[in-house]
Amino acid sequence: MLSSDMPADASSVALVVVQPTPFCNINCSYCYLPERANRAVMSLATVEDIFRQVFSVAPPHEPLAIVWHAGEPMVLPPAWYSAAFAVIDEFAPPQMRPRHRFQTNGMLLDDEWCRFLKTHADAVRVRVSIDGPEDIHDAHRRTRNGEGTFAKVMAGIQRLQAHGIDFGVISVLTARSLAAPEALFDFYESIGVTDIAFNFEEIEGANRTTSLSEPGAVERYKRFLRVFCALSRDRERDCTVRAISDAYSYLFEIEPPDTANVVAGRILSFDYRGGMSTFSPELLTCRHPLYGDFVLGNIRDSTIRAILNGDKAHAIGKDIADGVALCRSSCDYFRYCGGGAPSNKLSENGTFRSTETIHCRFRVKGTIDALLEDMRNAIGSPSHQSARGA
Repeated sequence: MLSSDMPADASSVALVVVQPTPFCNINCSYCYLPERANRAVMSLATVEDIFRQVFSVAPPHEPLAIVWHAGEPMVLPPAWYSAAFAVIDEFAPPQMRPRHRFQTNGMLLDDEWCRFLKTHADAVRVRVSIDGPEDIHDAHRRTRNGEGTFAKVMAGIQRLQAHGIDFGVISVLTARSLAAPEALFDFYESIGVTDIAFNFEEIEGANRTTSLSEPGAVERYKRFLRVFCALSRDRERDCTVRAISDAYSYLFEIEPPDTANVVAGRILSFDYRGGMSTFSPELLTCRHPLYGDFVLGNIRDSTIRAILNGDKAHAIGKDIADGVALCRSSCDYFRYCGGGAPSNKLSENGTFRSTETIHCRFRVKGTIDALLEDMRNAIGSPSHQSARGA
């Protein structure tokens, strides 16, 4: 973990988040991105500058995940990515196979995009942002003129299905969706998706409100998960829900919690100009009265190591480390999260030197409590008692 007297480098980098454009073709009510009307595009020269340096410091025998995000990545055409992939492959060590991830709203998926994804099927994974059935999805995910986006997202999903391309989904949970676990489960089943990730309507970046601050929201989330798990068992549906699988891993110590958010250099985030940030990817587009922005330097006129060891990076890292220490000393769930997400702490609490956030209450504490309650109820059920006595 970074402290004020520990040098940082990217020798353990595992995730690179790249903003090919800040522009997004829709205007979600809970979006945290401030520049989503900016149509600027990252140059291929900047792609080269980024990955020449990334591959010079990243572990050559370990997988490297590259996420194209922060704006709608598919605003740029497949031809741009063909050129960018060629640049990346040129600098990648021969023993490393980069893994590309597209986080997309799905509205621009067409046959050309699907042919591109099929061509790179061994290295590319797609997640579509869709919040559930039409009434839930369109409540927040709308165009700039206020129209719903559900129909166009579903058309994109149908294109993926027609081309035989596997995909996952990310759904942002709001107060409205927490009241409808059956509707969400039925929807995922209807589109044949089993790889599901839940995010939360959080106060972060440009988004300053959330329906999850309502009294009793955590209890409703726990019920939502219990119902979702029960439906999965009853219908013998093998779903992978990211929050649940992570919680099981932490509970049974299959793997330690992911603390990349609080370790300088584990995650490197780059904006379309080549500006670099680390820690939580969401910090890349944030501003704060104390720190200004969180672009720590530009890859086009500096190096990754120099940026990570600059005064600004050390000051931010020290405050993040102090916040982690507070979590360690005050929270019974620390072993399951390792200190929380710095971007959430800053956006909600105004400082990195703080503890609980919406992310903590829902994704960590709420998920773990719901699973433990579910297991206790299963152990105490009559059928289980009978089986134990047989």
